[in-house]
Amino acid sequence: VNRLIISSNNKYEELRKKTCELGYYINDEIIVYEDNKYYIIMEFVKGKKEYTKRDLYFGPILLNNKDELFKTYYSNIKCEKEFILNNLPDNSLKRDIIVKEIELLDKEI
Repeated sequence: VNRLIISSNNKYEELRKKTCELGYYINDEIIVYEDNKYYIIMEFVKGKKEYTKRDLYFGPILLNNKDELFKTYYSNIKCEKEFILNNLPDNSLKRDIIVKEIELLDKEI
């Protein structure tokens, strides 16, 4: 198979990483908003490219375009992370991880 088009409901970073490990690169991506839900649709093509952790988290094509839907989607993700952070106990091991994700989101939106 030379080309894959995938729309997942979650774990986009993991999907990008694993599909690239299988010998594909990200050729195109788009965020779609329909019926109060966001969908990220990705096209992978056979071949190899190197990606940073930032690329895998946000999507290299989406990062390059940074349209209004990108900003809205990742602003919503940031709000969700802040809600989780505010409801975690102070001694939770997940606090540092979520704080770093919020900082990363802040930089891009």
